[in-house]
Amino acid sequence: ASEGKGIRECFDAIACHRAHLQQHALLETLHARRQGERFDELVLQYLRQSLQVDGVPKRSAQTLKQQVAAGELSPRQAARRLLASLNLG
Repeated sequence: ASEGKGIRECFDAIACHRAHLQQHALLETLHARRQGERFDELVLQYLRQSLQVDGVPKRSAQTLKQQVAAGELSPRQAARRLLASLNLG
């Protein structure tokens, strides 16, 4: 490619692959899966951000972490309590 050779072949291979994906309805499946994954990423990102902002969620998370470290709660119990306090579980 740095010498200008093979570019056409590469382009043709990409076009052929895309046509295959479209013909077998795989492109839509891949797109839907990526969109679902992106949704999950954003939800987790927003939850993490809400726990980093000063206020009740952050204080609650810090308290629960301390209780886990002290052996008073399991990580699962603490996570469930945190989600319940956010009306998410």
